[in-house]
Amino acid sequence: DVSSLTPFDSSWIPINSSNSKRPTIVGGESVEYDMNTKSIYCSYGKKKIDDEFSNEIWRYSINDNAWEKFE
Repeated sequence: DVSSLTPFDSSWIPINSSNSKRPTIVGGESVEYDMNTKSIYCSYGKKKIDDEFSNEIWRYSINDNAWEKFE
């Protein structure tokens, strides 16, 4: 899940997305932030469930508070 950092107290607060879709938990993924669209892109990484590599690409829209998987 995405978290936000509360200014001035350095604590993270989990953000629940508005839809039930979200990426599988992976390690070593690539994460990019697009200032223009206020979106976070997460791609690839190694799945913790079965130790396989993921080829998924996801976008989290901060404005919509929702995940979208690219097919």
